[in-house]
Amino acid sequence: MIKLLLTTLALAALASGPTHAQSRCSTDSFGNKTCRDSDGNTVRGTTDSFGNTTWRDSNGNTVRESTDSFGNRTYRDNDGNTVRAQTDSSGTTTYRDSNGNTVRCTTDSFGGAKCR
Repeated sequence: MIKLLLTTLALAALASGPTHAQSRCSTDSFGNKTCRDSDGNTVRGTTDSFGNTTWRDSNGNTVRESTDSFGNRTYRDNDGNTVRAQTDSSGTTTYRDSNGNTVRCTTDSFGGAKCR
C-alpha cells in the first residue's frame, strides 16, 4: 500500500510539471503525456474519453487515475491498492490509502511541493 502511495506522489509530482526541476514532460497531439526524470525513469499517461488516465512506468507498473465530479482523484494500481486524493481551497492535497495512511502536500509560490 505504501508503494502505491509513493508511486501516486511521484506521478503527481511528475505530471504537475515544474514542481520537479529534474523532470521533463511532453504531451503529444492525442493528449498523451510522457515524463522523464534525470535518472532515466519514464512514466506515460494516456487519457480515455471519460477523463480517466492510465499511468505506466518503465518497469511495467500501472496506476489508473479517475476524477469525480468534485475533483477528487482516485488512484488504483495493478495490485488493486487504492489511494484517494483531495485538494482543499488553500491548495493542500491530502492523499489517503485504504489503510488510513495519510500524506499532506502543499505547494509554495515557486511551484515546489512539500509533503508530510
